[in-house]
Amino acid sequence: MFAKFGKDLVSRDLIEAVKKVMDQPDEDKDDQTEELKGGQVKLDKNHNGKLDSQDFKMLRGEKKGVAESGDKYKIKSIGSDVDKESGERRDYYISPSTGKKVYKSSVNKGDHEVPKTGEIKENK
Repeated sequence: MFAKFGKDLVSRDLIEAVKKVMDQPDEDKDDQTEELKGGQVKLDKNHNGKLDSQDFKMLRGEKKGVAESGDKYKIKSIGSDVDKESGERRDYYISPSTGKKVYKSSVNKGDHEVPKTGEIKENK
């Protein structure tokens, strides 16, 4: 009549009743559609009332555009130094994405660096 679970004794009838309730499909779930709350409305890019993979694909596309032209990747520091081995003067800039010196000529302040490729986009 009783099953032992750990230190507690539980009635088999109670266990069967709980299993029966848990196995029943929730009829109210299909009828409910939760509304988007707060900032979720801004994330719903396809305006279908829910956040899904399509919304996030669209958001990733927006993010790429900002990264290539935003102030975050604007080149602010350029300079030149002399190579110790060859004695030649080399131009460099400080990479906004890594903070390291990158030796490359024809780079101007205000140009933008594409973080993944290191490509320089001229400031227009």
